[in-house]
Amino acid sequence: MTVTSRTEDLLALRHSEIPRGVSLAHPVIAARAKDVKIWDVEGREYHDWVGGIGVLNVGHNHPAVVAAMQAQLANISHTRFQVTAYEGYLRLAQRLNARFPGGAHAKTLFLTTGEEATENAIKIARAHTSRPAVISFTHSFHGRTLMGMTLTGKKADYAQNFGPFASEVYRLPFPNPYRPRPGWRRTRGSTGAAGTSTTPWWRRSTAPRWPAS
Repeated sequence: MTVTSRTEDLLALRHSEIPRGVSLAHPVIAARAKDVKIWDVEGREYHDWVGGIGVLNVGHNHPAVVAAMQAQLANISHTRFQVTAYEGYLRLAQRLNARFPGGAHAKTLFLTTGEEATENAIKIARAHTSRPAVISFTHSFHGRTLMGMTLTGKKADYAQNFGPFASEVYRLPFPNPYRPRPGWRRTRGSTGAAGTSTTPWWRRSTAPRWPAS
C-alpha cells in the first residue's frame, strides 16, 4: 500500500479541482501563520518573504488587526457600500484623505484588487481629460483582466494568445539607469569605468536600446 503525506494528498486535490491558470509557486500547503512565519500541514516552519504579495505590512495575525476584524464581523460582515453605507468605510477614507500631500482636499474610493484600482484610475483619467491614450512601461505587470493584460509588459508570461487587447495603450522603457536591462546601450561614465554611465538615459542624447517586450 502506498502511503502519501497530507501535503501530497492536498496537492493532488489542488491539481484535480483548481485550473492550471492559478499557478502555485511552492508545493506548500499552509495550515497556520503568525508574524513572519508559516507552518504547513506537516508542521514544518517557514519564513514568509512574500506576505500575500506585499499586503501584510504587519505580518500574519497581528493582534490589533485580528481585534479590528473580529469587532467588524460582530457587527456587519458585508452590505455593499453603494447600497448601504457604514461608518468604518467613511472614517478610514477620512484618515487617508487627511494624509494626502499638498494640501488638496482628497477623496478615497476603496476597491478589491490592484488591477481594479488601476482600471478605475484609467476610467477617471479618461473621463477628466477626454484623452484615451495610456502609457505603460516595459517589463511591467498590471493584472489579468483585459486592461491589466494590455498594460502588462510581460506578454509571454501573462498575455500570450489572449488577444485582442484594449486599444490606446502605448509602451515606454522603464527609466532605471542603475539596473539597466540587457541590450541597454551604455557609455563611459564620469568615474571612468568602462560600460557605465552616471547620466540617466533621459538626459543623454542617445536613448537606450531596449529589447521588445
